Amino acid sequence: MKTEILMKRPKILVADDSDDMFYLIKKGFEGENYEFLRARNGLEALEILEKELPDLILLDLKMPGKDGMEVLESVRGNSRFSGIPILVLTVVDSSEEKIKALQVGAEDFLIKPLDPAELRARVKTHLKLKKATDELKSYSEKLEKMVENKTRQLREYAQTLEEKVEEKVGLIREKNKQLMVSIDAASKVQLSLLPSRLPEIGGIEFRAGYFPCESISGDFYDVFRIDEKNIGFFVADVSGHGVPSAMITIFLKQELIHHIKILDRKNGYRLISPGEVLMSFNKKFIDLNIGEGLYYITMVYGIINTDTRVITLSSAGHHALPIIIRSDSEDFELLDKTGFPIGWVREEHIYPDSEFDLGKGGTVLIYTDGLIEIYKHLKRENSTEKIFSHIVKDLKERKDFSDYIEKSVEKILRKNNKLMDDVTYLLMRIKKEK
Repeated sequence: MKTEILMKRPKILVADDSDDMFYLIKKGFEGENYEFLRARNGLEALEILEKELPDLILLDLKMPGKDGMEVLESVRGNSRFSGIPILVLTVVDSSEEKIKALQVGAEDFLIKPLDPAELRARVKTHLKLKKATDELKSYSEKLEKMVENKTRQLREYAQTLEEKVEEKVGLIREKNKQLMVSIDAASKVQLSLLPSRLPEIGGIEFRAGYFPCESISGDFYDVFRIDEKNIGFFVADVSGHGVPSAMITIFLKQELIHHIKILDRKNGYRLISPGEVLMSFNKKFIDLNIGEGLYYITMVYGIINTDTRVITLSSAGHHALPIIIRSDSEDFELLDKTGFPIGWVREEHIYPDSEFDLGKGGTVLIYTDGLIEIYKHLKRENSTEKIFSHIVKDLKERKDFSDYIEKSVEKILRKNNKLMDDVTYLLMRIKKEK
């Protein structure tokens, strides 16, 4: 299209009843590559205009029949001719006539007698402007078609994309449905492995709370008899949430049982200390790549001798420090000796054991971080030291600590609809003899 505009021979319509004027105009453009059309009156000019569609019109205002002003009005009233520049020719240097011609739609005017140099300059200028306008119009039309085409393609793509998204959403819904079934099954398995009933042996009472923040939890606890004199117990917190963490808690319960005692041909069996159990469990956890470098376990494992009331505790990176209240003390102690979390260090790692003689009336509370969050919410307190003081006060003064925690959890759920973290605790009391 652009090449055609550049190569086109400009066509000029001269509307003037004077033969001499037409001759002088053509003479002025001698040597130029222009095509001239002749109209002797206004009516003839309009007829030629319909057939030839010139690039520029030189229009005399004083013609027989339809004069130049009428022709100008007719041309400018037809949108088909809107882009053709019209240069008015007049013998009268009248400002009023010039203004009227410009208002009707003339681009320029020339006063007779014409100056050839001025005529050529004016004509060339308006032809250049028309060519630029035509090129711009052509480019605009091409751009409009391109935009229209791209818009159509975009609509088609958007429709296709919408269909694909809907298809993917359907697949995601189905996968999510299957995942929820898996999570529900995992939750039931996990719950089935929690103690269905806590033992009460020789005046030792256990209470526990388990409140997952999602369907399944990375928290876990257990209480089990090792032999006629010893009871084992632990609280564990697997990093993260969801199915992987829950599956690790299942592995934890099953594997820990294998390490609590070893057979001895002479003496029957030997009880393994909590520190040794954690060390063996850590080795197995890493050797089997259970955590795959992403998951680890913090936990406290302990044994209580039901005859002596002595407990032995060992911690694997469990920074929710267990609270020990001896029967003969108004103060409390924290188990602050700890080893690395299970799954952190491959080399043989020592987990220190700590012994506490609870006597009669002693209390031990082992818990996960979620309990601290509960107290922060209830007491509006962030100081760890003060949180411990609040917990100890409740342990000593409340008749049913477990009932208090359960009601507190319900209160938070009513307000926030969800817990910030899994909440698990295991409470052990030595009953005082009456």
